[in-house]
Amino acid sequence: MRSLNIIFLFFFITVRSLYAQDVARERPPSLTVKTADITGQVDSLLKYSEEERTCRPEKALEFARQAFELADKNHLLPRKLEAMVNLAEINIMMTYNVNAMEMTLKARDLARELADKRNLGHTYRLQGKIHFLLGDYNKSSEYYFKALQLFEECRNDEGMFRTYNDIGVLYSYLGNDTKALENFTLVLKKATMLRDQKGLSYSLNNLGNLYEGKKNFKQAEKNFREALQISIQTHQLYYQAINHMNLARICQKTGNFHESADHYSKAMTIDSAMGNKYDLTLCYLNLFDYYNLQHDPGNAMRSLMKAYSLASENNLKGIKLQSAKKIHKFYKNEDRIDSAYKYAIIQFQVKDSMEIDNANSKLSLAELEYQYAKKEREEKFSQQRNQIFLITSIILALSLVIIIALFLSRQIIKTKNIYLEKQKLALEKTLLTEEVEFKNKELTVNVMNLLKKNEVIINISDQLLQMEKTGINESTRDEISRIIKALQKSADSDSWEEFEVRFREVHSDFYDKLIKQFPELTPNDLKICAFLRLNLSTKEITELTGQSQNAIEVARYRLRKKLGISNSQVNLVTFLSQI
Repeated sequence: MRSLNIIFLFFFITVRSLYAQDVARERPPSLTVKTADITGQVDSLLKYSEEERTCRPEKALEFARQAFELADKNHLLPRKLEAMVNLAEINIMMTYNVNAMEMTLKARDLARELADKRNLGHTYRLQGKIHFLLGDYNKSSEYYFKALQLFEECRNDEGMFRTYNDIGVLYSYLGNDTKALENFTLVLKKATMLRDQKGLSYSLNNLGNLYEGKKNFKQAEKNFREALQISIQTHQLYYQAINHMNLARICQKTGNFHESADHYSKAMTIDSAMGNKYDLTLCYLNLFDYYNLQHDPGNAMRSLMKAYSLASENNLKGIKLQSAKKIHKFYKNEDRIDSAYKYAIIQFQVKDSMEIDNANSKLSLAELEYQYAKKEREEKFSQQRNQIFLITSIILALSLVIIIALFLSRQIIKTKNIYLEKQKLALEKTLLTEEVEFKNKELTVNVMNLLKKNEVIINISDQLLQMEKTGINESTRDEISRIIKALQKSADSDSWEEFEVRFREVHSDFYDKLIKQFPELTPNDLKICAFLRLNLSTKEITELTGQSQNAIEVARYRLRKKLGISNSQVNLVTFLSQI
């Protein structure tokens, strides 16, 4: 182990020095070009953004943003579109999905306005990538093939092979290795033909992952090594780190632990220098398997806890969930029941959180798509209205004025009646929605008031307790004790009764449906269900009920059993909101 640490230190110093040489060419924070050619400035910013994308994405994002602002200010629409596509691409790479979708939709509209098929194809491809990240694979494939059709129409080879690569990744993820291999091979051929080193690197890497999944480690290793050489030659630090990590994983599977340690060291050094916390955390997670294969449980557990810690600090919920699962299994095998139970609870919490985050993200993206679809409908309606006006004008010039006037009058009255009827229905629906929203807000305010009320009662009880200790005589102390108990009883019963009355006003049939489906639920279970129906946090439920957070967590766990929720993927709050 001492020799392994020396190896890590050696490669840290070596790769760090290489990285320092590479970043010595760093661009200034804001470009100052002494030229009146604004178009040239925008092009230079876009070029720098492309160069920095796989080395320092934050810097690439800054350059792309400057290019967008400069092009927008000077009404350079084609350059503005290029900057928007660039910004969307970088946001996807940094997993800012909502920002990426917003920029992609804006770029799509501008591409249509400019009749730019190439960039329109890129916006469809980016929409496909975003839906892939959100797990909507049907929508993802739909956008990918739309993009492919546009790239074929404008004969854009670069766009075509990037889309083929994305389709290959989708097939691979869905378990269709045959189609994935077909697409990755096609990408490799096109990248070779176009002499696109970057495309060649990630296509080799994807093929390596595919071979690794088939346990063809020899071919996977060959692909990873070729990809690494290209990444080094083209100074793509981001891909170098990925290639080193993939090679480390292959080497440990084939028993070459010395070289595996070498690659892990290089990958972690680059990730640390670039601030790539996601891949760095993933390296620590893979190191757990590395040390396990060498029967070194101490270092294995330290690496796993480091992965868990980094994932928690940086809100990397996917890796946090994987780490928690492995920690739970480790403690379970060690017969450390308390620790195993703790991380089992954490697993449920992270899963619940991921479900909520994913739902919120999908909701935000759906709203953005709705707004842009609405805009498209309005523009289409405006165009149709203009066409009708033109046709009507011609008819007015050629036909009898009275007949046309009567016809138009009848049509206008009919249209107006339909419009008024729709407006009436829309108004009724809006009023109903606003009434429900108002009651929900009123209920939320009431819950907050109850929390405040309980807090005041508890404070008064604490002060009375202090007085009880210093009471003059025993009768005085007894009286104070009686008052404290009355206050606490009032806090518990009055709070719940007041809350239940308010809750039934908004969700009148919630209890009836719940008891009908699950008659074995206790009154305490129904309380917890009501709180969860309002999406209250464990802390807020604790303050309302006076129970400890641990007690509430246990109550939630038991409630899942009583509700028959055996699937850990099912979110408890979502389940109750559907009752």
